[in-house]
Amino acid sequence: MNKGFMGGLYFALPQAKRVGRVGRGDNFSTPPLNPLPQGEGKPSSFFQQLKHAIILVFFFTSTFAAAEVNNFPFKQGETIHYDIKKMGMRAGQATLVFNGLEEKDGQKILLITFTAKGFQFFDQEKIYLDPKTFYPVLVERDLDIFGKKEKITESYLKDSIKIVKDLKDNHIEEVLKNDGRVDNIYGFIYRYRAQGTFRVGEEHKINLPTQKVTVKLAAQKELEIAGEKYDSFYVEGQPKRIKMWFANTPEKLPLRIDGALMGKTTMVLRKQK
Repeated sequence: MNKGFMGGLYFALPQAKRVGRVGRGDNFSTPPLNPLPQGEGKPSSFFQQLKHAIILVFFFTSTFAAAEVNNFPFKQGETIHYDIKKMGMRAGQATLVFNGLEEKDGQKILLITFTAKGFQFFDQEKIYLDPKTFYPVLVERDLDIFGKKEKITESYLKDSIKIVKDLKDNHIEEVLKNDGRVDNIYGFIYRYRAQGTFRVGEEHKINLPTQKVTVKLAAQKELEIAGEKYDSFYVEGQPKRIKMWFANTPEKLPLRIDGALMGKTTMVLRKQK
């Protein structure tokens, strides 16, 4: 996912006639151009119009792309820092970065980067999203768990994912079929921040690679983090392993995320910039 940010605009140019071939040693010269007498004739309006059209295409493409990003409640470069907790104890740190629009394979797509670090654990995911839907197009993942390193590429197709794993001495390719468009948990978080109504009772279905989850905004409630109290929207999933709390602010900052990492882990806001 791969969809372009905007459709291309094509122009038909007149085809030039080939009048000869110049070989090595050929005595070839072009006749001099006769300048137009002053006040006679006009430059071709076609090429002027073409020039103006190309300028307008670049202007409106860049303006539209920038306007789309600027309309999000989060800005390019937003970095959210989390403490990773397991059974109430700190087990590592994580960051979510909204990198914004990037060019990938000639197309404009959104990039968010998730990084998690802990004891004998490292996970970095570059998640490329469709800028209109926030559904994943491509995920590039670097893993290092107890010294076992893997590079994983996930290509998201209409109803399947192509997964390529490169280990130390092994190369694995597989395709996971699905009966619908496959989502990414972090892509959903940003999509919900950008497009959610945040009304109590609203539900959304998340078709993750290994399970289907229905999330519901269950309540508006107070959340306490490190002695600080936040007015938040509490989103509960079915199965209940996945839970999310969003700040009741224009940015809808994700304050706490349960179940996104492996095992029973919690990501709790430490700071945001």
